[in-house]
Amino acid sequence: MQSDIISEIIEVEDNATKVVEVARQKANHLIADAEGETNQKNKAALKERRLLNNKKIEAIVKNNKAEIKEYEESLKKNTQVDKTNIDKIAATLATKICNSSVFDK
Repeated sequence: MQSDIISEIIEVEDNATKVVEVARQKANHLIADAEGETNQKNKAALKERRLLNNKKIEAIVKNNKAEIKEYEESLKKNTQVDKTNIDKIAATLATKICNSSVFDK
């Protein structure tokens, strides 16, 4: 009778150990699946964000190119200085230099 009880206890313990091991394995699989799903979602979100940021960068670059072109056009117009303007600029510089304290001793 005692041996039957002992056998039954050992059997219950073995079954409990098996149940715990199966539960551990299921938990590990669930965790691995959750990690995989999370990684996929993160990759998808990052890809989407990267595409959005690239579109923003492209828009900024396009806008900057337009601004640069506009600036270059304005430089072409403004850099055509005639002789009268050059003479005025030279006279102004000469006057400022002569009136400065550079030549004072």
